[in-house]
Amino acid sequence: MGTDSSQTRQILTNKHATVYPYHYDPYSNKVMAEPARPDWARTTSVKWDSNDRYEYIKKYSELYPNNG
Repeated sequence: MGTDSSQTRQILTNKHATVYPYHYDPYSNKVMAEPARPDWARTTSVKWDSNDRYEYIKKYSELYPNNG
């Protein structure tokens, strides 16, 4: 007995077979989108200093005042 392909779905995993996380943000009422393909290249990190961190936290707190 074969498998009906209309009843299967693809699940995105990494190379260790870990399923891509589902994340719902209650503040924006949005679900984090999955990448279209699993072979995205890793990007380099951006150096942050303490002022960059402060500005990020300040802006985030303004956008999401109930973030705790």
